[in-house]
Amino acid sequence: MKSREKEEKFRRGIDHFNAREFFEAHEVWEEIWLAEAQPQKTFLQGLIQIAAAFHHYCRGNPAGAESLLTSGIVKLARFPDDASGLEVARLREAAKSWVRALAENKKLQLDQLPKLVRRNAHYPATKPPQSRIEDAMPDNANLRSSLEQALIDLLAGKGAHASPIACIEDVSPQAASRRPDGHPRSVWELVLHMNFWMDYDLKRIDGIAPAYPEHAEESWPSIAEPGSEPAWADAIARFRALLLRHESLSRSPIERLSRPVPPAHPKHYEQASSVLAILMQTIAHNSYHAGQIVLARRALGAWPPRAGGDTW
Repeated sequence: MKSREKEEKFRRGIDHFNAREFFEAHEVWEEIWLAEAQPQKTFLQGLIQIAAAFHHYCRGNPAGAESLLTSGIVKLARFPDDASGLEVARLREAAKSWVRALAENKKLQLDQLPKLVRRNAHYPATKPPQSRIEDAMPDNANLRSSLEQALIDLLAGKGAHASPIACIEDVSPQAASRRPDGHPRSVWELVLHMNFWMDYDLKRIDGIAPAYPEHAEESWPSIAEPGSEPAWADAIARFRALLLRHESLSRSPIERLSRPVPPAHPKHYEQASSVLAILMQTIAHNSYHAGQIVLARRALGAWPPRAGGDTW
């Protein structure tokens, strides 16, 4: 397909989209998509999925609309805000608003459907920019090695962070079961809560995340104590194994660390969601709760840990 024909079909797709003829927009853009190479192919697929989402919504299928909007947003997130002359940023934000509303089962009116705004006739889209990580470290093996070591050190609790393993490995099942006065959670509860979210985020990175908890309480164990020594030993072993998987992920190439992770909940649109961003969130989350474990152990008279260390 010649460039002039692609441009004409692209413009017709925009006209169909703005006339709320979403099926027609989908069809005409798909003709270009079939003939395109990357990265433009992904850009068109993002537009096609958003058009298909609104087609589903107009036909009374909000669940299908929500799923397609989510996929389209993830694909368009790779591209500049003015890709192919479109105001892509405006479309992404409108689509995110729709996803949040659909997730809350809100009834949206057809006059709330977004329209595409085109500032110039430039086609195709410019090549997607590299992530900030890649920009900062184009081919510098030393910087890449430093990032890897920093992530592993933070996960392991080196430097200013308490070692999460040292905080729990010598706690008795009896001590792990107790909630000290003024402390809302036992050590057992804190460990299982960290296990829940480490497992959840690893699955999300792998594209198989379970349903996001409807309430925060669902990420906490239903009982405050392990009930037996083997149950507590299993919780510690699982904690170690999940940390090791995160450490292994920290050794990934820049390309994988930069990869966007599809949102699994409307809140995910409000924060960075690359593999690296999720790793950093895990580090911060674990560090916060490790601090709670330190305070609980002090209140129980079970501090310092057997492993000791400079910060004890």
